[in-house]
Amino acid sequence: MRTSSFFHSELKRRFDSDVSEASASGAESNRGELVAYFETRILCGGLFDQVAVGISTDNDFPLTEFAGYRPGSVAYHSDDGKVYLNGKGLEIPVPRFGTNDVVGCGVTVHGDVFFTLNQVPLRLIQSNFSGLVYPLVSMRGRFTSVTVHSN
Repeated sequence: MRTSSFFHSELKRRFDSDVSEASASGAESNRGELVAYFETRILCGGLFDQVAVGISTDNDFPLTEFAGYRPGSVAYHSDDGKVYLNGKGLEIPVPRFGTNDVVGCGVTVHGDVFFTLNQVPLRLIQSNFSGLVYPLVSMRGRFTSVTVHSN
């Protein structure tokens, strides 16, 4: 559990820095303008194990909860290829993902979220989150592993 806590804290620190830099540079009005973006490469797992990549407005998101299943979070799930927003599965067509795929998650200045799969943009999710957001990567599976890169 120590590794998970360190990973969560380090990723949060980097993401907070990106959001602060974007705010300081005067990111304005264009609905598609990017505030923050990070990518997760699935090293092992995904299709039969579970991996969820997303964001939360809760900086104390419980490590025992899965991304997207709680209010104030949105996540793209590998096992069923669904996007979950505030605990509800959205009926939007997105593919499943697994080993060797790269999933990106971005946030616009208006709090909307988008995902990419292997650098191909998927649909914009109108979440209208406000304030700070924090990156989330949830995993279930014996050998599931990922790497994360932020801009």
